[in-house]
Amino acid sequence: MVAVLQTSMIGASLAVLIYIAVIVTSDFLTPEVSINTGGGANTLQTSIGQTTGTNDTNAGEQIAAAANYLHDVDASTTSDTILLNGVTLKSGESLLVYDSTPFASKGHLAMNVPCNENNPENAMFQILLGRAPDLSPVRPGYISNISAPPNNCMYHAQFGFGDPVTDIAIRYVGENQTTFGGSNSLVIATHESYIPSTPSQEELQHMQQQ
Repeated sequence: MVAVLQTSMIGASLAVLIYIAVIVTSDFLTPEVSINTGGGANTLQTSIGQTTGTNDTNAGEQIAAAANYLHDVDASTTSDTILLNGVTLKSGESLLVYDSTPFASKGHLAMNVPCNENNPENAMFQILLGRAPDLSPVRPGYISNISAPPNNCMYHAQFGFGDPVTDIAIRYVGENQTTFGGSNSLVIATHESYIPSTPSQEELQHMQQQ
C-alpha cells in the first residue's frame, strides 16, 4: 500500500514538472515581435534578441498605416531650411520648394513669411501639395504667439498623410507682389518616404523618353 502511494506521488510530481517545463519553453520560443523606431531603419526584434528583416517591407507598411505614426515613429527623419530672403513673387506666382520624385514623403512644413497685419490668420500664401503637375492648395495654420506681423508671420501644415506627396510649392495669393526679406524662410521636415503604387505623370514622361 505504501509503495503504491509513493508511486502515485512521484507520478503527480513528474506531471507538475512537465507542465511547468512546457509553459516556460513555450514562452521562450514564441517570438514577441516589436518595432524598434529609434534612430532610423525599421527593425523587427524578437524577445530572444534576434534581429530579422531590417528592411522588411511589411514593417514599413505597418508604420505607414499607423494612426499614431506622427508621434510614435521616427523613420529616417530629415529637416531642410530654405532661406527666401530676396525672392520676389507676383500675385498668383508659385515657387517650388521640394521635390522627392519618385519617392512620396510624409512630414511637416513651417514657414516664416509676410502677412496682412490686420488679418494674419488669412495667409497670403497657399501651400501646394501633390505629385506634379497635380498640386492642390492648402491654407496653412497660423501660429500667433511666435509671429510678428506684418513681416514675420509663422504658419505650418503637415503633408503626405492622405494622397501621396512628392512636390511642394508655395503660391502668393496677395495683391501686387511681395519680396521676402530678413528671416523669411521655410523648414520642411520629412518623417517617412515610400514609392507610391502608381507612377506620377513625371515618371511616365521619363519612361516615354527612354
